[in-house]
Amino acid sequence: MDPENVNIRETCTDAVFERGRNYRDEGRIQRIERFGDVVTAAVRGSSLYDVTVELGENTVDARCACP
Repeated sequence: MDPENVNIRETCTDAVFERGRNYRDEGRIQRIERFGDVVTAAVRGSSLYDVTVELGENTVDARCACP
C-alpha cells in the first residue's frame, strides 16, 4: 500500500482522527521519516511519543508509545 494513497480517515475512530488533525494543525508532529512502507514520527502530546505506521498489502498497522 502506498503511504501517499492511504485514506487515514477510514483507519481510526472519529475522536482519534480529530486529535490527530488538531496535533497536525498545532505543529505537534515532528521528525517525520519514511522508510518504504513504514512512516515514523515524534508527536508532542502530554509528552513526546514515538509513532510508527506500517502499511501492508491491504492493512495499516499503527503503533504509538503514548498512554
